[in-house]
Amino acid sequence: MSLIHSPPNGTNFVNALSPEMIELHHNRIVPFCKNLALHPEKVLDPNTPQIELILDGQPFIDKTIIPALQTLAPELLNLNLMISAMFHEQLALLGQILMTNDSNEGGLGSLCGYIKYTPSSNAHTFSSLVRSKCNNLEAFISKLCQQDDQSYVMHLAWELDASGEAKWFQEEYLRLQKEQAELARKKVKDTARKKADELQRLNTIGIVVDQVGIKLQFGI
Repeated sequence: MSLIHSPPNGTNFVNALSPEMIELHHNRIVPFCKNLALHPEKVLDPNTPQIELILDGQPFIDKTIIPALQTLAPELLNLNLMISAMFHEQLALLGQILMTNDSNEGGLGSLCGYIKYTPSSNAHTFSSLVRSKCNNLEAFISKLCQQDDQSYVMHLAWELDASGEAKWFQEEYLRLQKEQAELARKKVKDTARKKADELQRLNTIGIVVDQVGIKLQFGI
C-alpha cells in the first residue's frame, strides 16, 4: 500500500494518472492481485518466494502475519477462499477509472449529459457555456461593462435586426429544430416497426412439441 499511496520524491501528492502510476497499475498491481486471487495457497505455502507476496521488494512490516496464518489455517475453514475473495474484490476496485476522476473525461461525460437533456445543443454551445461559467462572465460584465459598452451592444443588435441576419438565424434555428424532431420521430417509428416485424416473424415460427417426431427426425 505504501508503494501505491506514497508520493514520488519531491512531490506532495500521488498523481494516479501519471505514466508511472498507470504502468504500476497495469503491469504490476493487477497481475499481482490476479495471481493471488487465482492461487491463494501461495500465501500459506512456506516455500513461496517472498517476491511473489510483495510489490516493493521490502520485507513485511509485521513479519508474524504469514506464520500466524499458517498456524491458524487448520482452524480457519475456507481460508483459501477468503484470501481469493479478498484479491478478487481488489481486482474489481482496480477496474476502469471513473471518468469523474479525470478532468478531460469528466468534461466528455458532462458534454454527453448536456446533449442528452438539451438535444438541440452541440459541442460548440456546451463549450461556450462551460467557459462562461468557469470565467464567471456575468460577474465580469456586471463589474466592467459601462453604459457606453451597453449602448454599443444595443446599437449592434439593432443593426443586425435591421439587416435581417437575426431573422435568418431564427428561421435557420427553427428549421434545424424541425429536422431533428422529424429524425427523432422517424427513429422511433423505425424501431417500433422492427420490433413488430420481429414479433411477427417469431409468431409465424411453429413450435414442434411432438417429442417422438423430433427423436425420429434427429435419430435420437
